[in-house]
Amino acid sequence: MDYLEVLELSTMSKSISSKLLSINELKTYINNRELYIIDSKYSFDISSIIIKKKCILLKLDFIRAIVEENKIFIIDIKTDDFMVVKDNIKLSLENYDETKTFHLFFIDILYTEISNYFEKIISNITPQISNSIELIKNGNYVYKDFILLQSKLLTIEYKIKELKTMTEELLNNKDEIKELNFKNNIDLFDTTEEMIENYYLKFQDLLNDVGRLTREMDNAQKIVNIDLAKKRNNYAIFSIYISITSLSVSIGSFIGSMFGMNLSNKMESSNLAFILVFIFSLVVIFFGVKLQNYFFIKFQ
Repeated sequence: MDYLEVLELSTMSKSISSKLLSINELKTYINNRELYIIDSKYSFDISSIIIKKKCILLKLDFIRAIVEENKIFIIDIKTDDFMVVKDNIKLSLENYDETKTFHLFFIDILYTEISNYFEKIISNITPQISNSIELIKNGNYVYKDFILLQSKLLTIEYKIKELKTMTEELLNNKDEIKELNFKNNIDLFDTTEEMIENYYLKFQDLLNDVGRLTREMDNAQKIVNIDLAKKRNNYAIFSIYISITSLSVSIGSFIGSMFGMNLSNKMESSNLAFILVFIFSLVVIFFGVKLQNYFFIKFQ
């Protein structure tokens, strides 16, 4: 990584400007161990926060930022979701009240954006899950689509759980909450703690919503498993009937093959020999199928 393309926010200007952070500049913020937090090339879904003396390294799912007291660098990843976040941050910057603490104000904004992002995802996936469950109940569904939807829901649940865990750990560590203020401003402690607690409760609510959807999908999975088991049983029974028919035809064919040998059997000159052998073979095949079906049904 030679540089990072970032969006710079500062108290000096109420606008967002693009900037390239070089490796030398990055070294003033992070060490190699902490690189995964801000480098978008690392695709880990783990959310993290590292509080240093002069900056905060923040990763809220796809939002990655370096936060100073009067300046913030947000990693530009150029996706549709990030563009929405960027526009909202720009609007917040224009309406920023200078009486508020700059870095805490925008940490609050970033938490708000990621909360709204997952809330929107849950709102979009909920009707999809309802439609999928309705199709499953009617027996008209595509199993591949159901699995993809289930995987998507599990991914969302995992990401929100990571955000909740990160926020909970921060909430349980009073010293870190103080360090978030940089200057250990006692007056800001209660406000900062309240902000973190609000987002902890928000992530808990989102997790509860996802948990409800997960339980519905689990119930639907049970219906799908029953349906698949029924289809497997039908296929197995069909295969058995094919085997029964094949065995019976083989026995009938054996009779014909006996008379097909190049041996004298005193039937060569008979006009009815072929018809009699053919009819006898059909009778053997018929009774062979019937007999095997009888025992198959009897011992089911």
